[in-house]
Amino acid sequence: MFSHSSHLLEIMIPEYNSYRAGCVFHSLNHSFVSANLAALSINYAAMDGNSDLATGISAYNIALGAACTKGISQSTATYSKTLSSMLSLNATFKVSSNVS
Repeated sequence: MFSHSSHLLEIMIPEYNSYRAGCVFHSLNHSFVSANLAALSINYAAMDGNSDLATGISAYNIALGAACTKGISQSTATYSKTLSSMLSLNATFKVSSNVS
């Protein structure tokens, strides 16, 4: 059982160290606890900016939805009017084409 664990660690530790070197912000004087506290403080400091960003995106989406809805209602009215005219012309054509 221990031999399997040691083989697994031989594979995992270099991969983990590679991940930390390339993907995790750290310096040599940080312990595990201080690195986590630093990450928590950075996340806490960014909360207001993240909230502002989310609020801005939400306001943009609401404005975009309102603009699209306005265009759709105008398009729908134009479509309905055109369809009514076409149906009327079609009915007229059928009546006039039956008269021979």
